[in-house]
Amino acid sequence: MRNLILTISAVNEGTATPVDGMPAAATPIAGTPVTAVGTTMTCDIAPRTIEELLTLYDEGTASPVDPFTLGHRDDVGTGTPADDETATGITSTLLRLAACQSTADQLQSYALYSDDALRAVLPLTFQNRDELARLPEQTPGQSTAGGPSREVSVSDAELFADGRVGAQVAFGSEFAYVTFVQAPDGTWLIDLFDDSERAGA
Repeated sequence: MRNLILTISAVNEGTATPVDGMPAAATPIAGTPVTAVGTTMTCDIAPRTIEELLTLYDEGTASPVDPFTLGHRDDVGTGTPADDETATGITSTLLRLAACQSTADQLQSYALYSDDALRAVLPLTFQNRDELARLPEQTPGQSTAGGPSREVSVSDAELFADGRVGAQVAFGSEFAYVTFVQAPDGTWLIDLFDDSERAGA
């Protein structure tokens, strides 16, 4: 569990909502960055089971989906600004992802992705079903996915007509456009982490 520097760009006027005990920033002006330093997030989400992942892998293999169709990157500017609560919610998801990656727990990391995302991505990530089935053998500390927690910055969060949210994200040294879908419990799951260098991006 490490400290992360969190930068949330204000998407409208109002008071920024603190994340997990993070002190609230001053009331922002629309479009002005709001910065909070020293917040800590733990990898406290229940992991995906390997049975769940294998089912999603099989479904994605049977009906392949282009993962880019899940994202709103090409729709930037057509949504409405997300409110502070939503911006904080998607940032919490990314902070948890950073924490889970720092412990190299891929089963918990995958719990932060939607079913649709995993159907699209798992068949592209694992060469075959057997490789995925061996994932539980990669206990925390043994996987190559681990590493130091990273600074997370979220800006320009937009709510789209289908209820999903997209935002520009700096995730450590990675820059991406991330599309989120809201889970039944109100948390936000990643539909697409698009760090590609596509034309027009």
